[in-house]
Amino acid sequence: MAGVDSVDLKPVPAQATNADGPVLAAHMSANGGSGAPAAAAAAPAAVTMWAAVSAIAGDVERKSVSANTGLGLRTGMIYGRNQQAVTATVQTDEENAQSLTARPGRAG
Repeated sequence: MAGVDSVDLKPVPAQATNADGPVLAAHMSANGGSGAPAAAAAAPAAVTMWAAVSAIAGDVERKSVSANTGLGLRTGMIYGRNQQAVTATVQTDEENAQSLTARPGRAG
């Protein structure tokens, strides 16, 4: 598909990060949330693995905001045109109703 970025994950760092996850979580909970030594050991693999994902997620977020803004403007324009069309139709109907109404004292 055009415009789709690919993510090149390295299997070895990804496996190392996944393997260190439970150890890091256990260490952090045992130390009241301070997992500095374990985090320092797992950090290079995690940074390597998640940097591309983070960059792509940020890019997707920016594109989403831009698309939603454009769609919002487009929706506003369509709503305005629909409002004008309904108003014109109602006015035409009222004019036709007045034209077709028999008025007393006039020759029909």
